[in-house]
Amino acid sequence: MSDSNEERVNLFDTAIGSIKHYTYDGSFFVRAEKVTAETVGIPPDEWDTILSQDSKNRRRPPVTTLNERAPNTKALYKPIQGDYETRILEIKPGFGNETLQGALHHCWLDGDRLALDYARQWGVSTSDFTTPICYTALSYTWGPPVFEATIECDGHAKRITRGLEAALKQFRQPHDSIMMWIDQICINQDDEAEKKKQIPLMGRIYERARSTVIWLGEAGNGSSSALKLIERITSILHFTLSEFAHSVYQASGPFSKIMLREREIKKPIMRINDEKNELTIQGVFFDTLIDIGTLFTNPDLSNENPTTENQTLLEAVAFVSRLKHTGSEYNVFTALWKSLVAGKNGDGKLRSPESFAEVFSFLLDQTTGKSPSVPGQTYSIRQKRPRGKGGLELSSLETRTLGQTFQEVRTALKRALKNRRLGITSKGYLGLFPGHVKKGDVVCVFETCALPSTLRSIGNGKFRFIGECFVYGIMEGEAVEPEDTCRIDVTLV
Repeated sequence: MSDSNEERVNLFDTAIGSIKHYTYDGSFFVRAEKVTAETVGIPPDEWDTILSQDSKNRRRPPVTTLNERAPNTKALYKPIQGDYETRILEIKPGFGNETLQGALHHCWLDGDRLALDYARQWGVSTSDFTTPICYTALSYTWGPPVFEATIECDGHAKRITRGLEAALKQFRQPHDSIMMWIDQICINQDDEAEKKKQIPLMGRIYERARSTVIWLGEAGNGSSSALKLIERITSILHFTLSEFAHSVYQASGPFSKIMLREREIKKPIMRINDEKNELTIQGVFFDTLIDIGTLFTNPDLSNENPTTENQTLLEAVAFVSRLKHTGSEYNVFTALWKSLVAGKNGDGKLRSPESFAEVFSFLLDQTTGKSPSVPGQTYSIRQKRPRGKGGLELSSLETRTLGQTFQEVRTALKRALKNRRLGITSKGYLGLFPGHVKKGDVVCVFETCALPSTLRSIGNGKFRFIGECFVYGIMEGEAVEPEDTCRIDVTLV
């Protein structure tokens, strides 16, 4: 080798020695050799000869992997400082089965914005960042807690499950990094205190994500058939209005039901807020309470001494005397006796039979000394011609079915009135309400409830549930005109 060439080779070695970074397969080093050889002026026809003669004396710096590098003394997880701070995983580009590469970035959730802590290493706090970032949230099944795979993250070999490894390799891009939130990596699973703070934030994290992808696992037998079925369904649903513009009662399949349900899905009967402490439900506002009666603490009936022991009936009649309903068809007597037993028999399971009316009619007359005692009260022949002890022989009733004896009436009344009170609404309806009801409480009917509900407004369009009630005249929609009601969204707290 000539002196000039030897001098050039030495210059080349010096240039090569200054190169510190190499790709995994060493291709960058090879390209650097060629570029540097041309830079130092080695003719192309002499280069191969120089390289072959000097190959035994010169060695390329070895290519190292993460496991061969010096151990990283810094912890993978930096402490999370704020109540709304979390981490986002940056997944570096890669192909096929190449090792997963990533980096963790701290960010904080602030309203509709995210601040990314790219410069924490420069001493800049997270709160100084207000740059919104876009990230994708990953929803997947952990599977067995066996951590056999790894991702090289910030100089650490982070152990992950095989299922997550497959998902990350599927979603990563060949040329660009992507940002994702993944609970298995973004939350320090070994720090119980951190998990208790991060898990409640997951709803907010998924809400702030640009999108959420669902990983069902790697393809298995039948996966392609399932995807073809989905494509088939979407093609069937791809209708246009022109196809039905001139249709005349054309028969349709079950897919029409899906479209008809769209309105119900968009406006559900019930909605729960993020904090799960409020329930919004559609209801029909009916009326407001303007008067309430005495609390029945120990209700009872007596057939032996009705004039002295039927205090419950006396209080009920005194309260009903204040009722001023404008509807001519509203039967005050029926409303009273049905309210006193809440429309149920002694077992509380079946509707109260009409034979209860005869027993109540007789007891009212005996207790108050009036005939009739309540507007709308009627009589049967047996009531006009009573006989036997107490004036009415219960055995004289035409049948002896369930609920047609005085004892059944007594049991039904005690069951219904305990710790409850009568009430009158602004529209003049009589009903039976919870004991802690107040004037101004409202009566609302919900589709999902068998009985009307009593609610109390606490302001800002929100209500507190007081309890179920019995209001004669609206139990099955009878006597309720459309103008008497309005449909509203009720938020219960």
